[in-house]
Amino acid sequence: MIYKILNNLKLNSSLNAIICGDEIINRKDLDNKVNTLAYYLKEKKVKKGEIVTVLLSPSIEFIISILAILKTGAAYVPISINFPKEKIKNIIKTSGSNFSISSNKKETHLAKT
Repeated sequence: MIYKILNNLKLNSSLNAIICGDEIINRKDLDNKVNTLAYYLKEKKVKKGEIVTVLLSPSIEFIISILAILKTGAAYVPISINFPKEKIKNIIKTSGSNFSISSNKKETHLAKT
């Protein structure tokens, strides 16, 4: 299913793919960013079936992260950035996640957990 979605991005690549508040990304740019992050995740040894936690606010980066994780064959666990730190730590621990994607507002990070 994920490949069907990603293949559709190549059709009419100049059309908007996501609008989130004031942010807009077209299909071509979304496809490029998903592929770049998926390649980076594979380079960092994220494997099929592995769990990656995602600590991002609702945004285009959040969607890019989810699509890239799914493209690698891994699974994701979204975690609200509004949760208390202890709850976040507990979710990461109990999920069995070895990797986390988060942001410091300037850039998105992948960290080994």
